[in-house]
Amino acid sequence: MSLSYSLTALRIAVALIFVSHGVQRSLIYKTVDQFGVFLDSKGFIVGFYLAWLITLFELAGGTLL
Repeated sequence: MSLSYSLTALRIAVALIFVSHGVQRSLIYKTVDQFGVFLDSKGFIVGFYLAWLITLFELAGGTLL
């Protein structure tokens, strides 16, 4: 297996992890709000919006990978 095939396989694996984690948080368990509360408790000022931004990044970034 050449390096390009290995990198492609790694890229697909990371993309699947990103997308599955974003879908799981936003659609299946609907825990984005709880994630925002967790971020607030750790000192992030806008935890709710940051939680949504991270979730959308996982969905969009995984799709684009």
